[in-house]
Amino acid sequence: MVDDSKNKLTVLNSMSLKCNHRDVSLAKQNWSRYFFFTYTNVSFLTASLGLFPNRSQFFQYESVSFSMNCGQQGDTSGWRVKRNTSRRTNQDCPSSWDRKSKFYCYFDCLYEADSGVYWCESEAEKCINAINITVTAGALILEIPALPVMEGEAVTLQCRTMMALAETLITEFYKDEVLIGSSSTGNITLHSVTKLDEGLYKCNIPGIGESPKSWLSVRETTKVSWFFVQLSLFI
Repeated sequence: MVDDSKNKLTVLNSMSLKCNHRDVSLAKQNWSRYFFFTYTNVSFLTASLGLFPNRSQFFQYESVSFSMNCGQQGDTSGWRVKRNTSRRTNQDCPSSWDRKSKFYCYFDCLYEADSGVYWCESEAEKCINAINITVTAGALILEIPALPVMEGEAVTLQCRTMMALAETLITEFYKDEVLIGSSSTGNITLHSVTKLDEGLYKCNIPGIGESPKSWLSVRETTKVSWFFVQLSLFI
């Protein structure tokens, strides 16, 4: 962003530029200015949704401290975590320890009814990174990140069960219902992920069952480019 007392050059989004003329004293003058700056392909989010632990699937009654928080660069005022579940829509996320802190959502015991879509919201807007949480009473879950992963990262998918299993059992991993690999260790790693790795994933252990499906989201890496801009105004 380049700013001076006369004009302001603002990056609005990943593809557009806007120059706001702010001083009428420049009337009837011909002038041009040159700006050399770095442009990054980054979304400017007004708020972010944090999640711990960062996974999409949980067992029902699982003893885990599961929490979300919402805010803008440390400022949580005016923000809250909302959710849609099978029972209710547009619901404030419950907090079992402090119901006044709407920006924070905490669970010490999860139920299937807690499955749904969670997001940040203020009076003016919603946060774009809504996430899906699945709580199951089934035999298996797939530990897969709920938040987007960066392009180029390695992502490990872990198939978990509530019971002890023989080490000889083979775990199968599927993407969009297509078998992508099998493992005797219960996990598989996707190396250097790209947008092509986005999709619905699940795991299956023959004779035991299969996990729910969850979406893996991949965010493109920041691309930095240098360019020269000539800005001319004729008033």
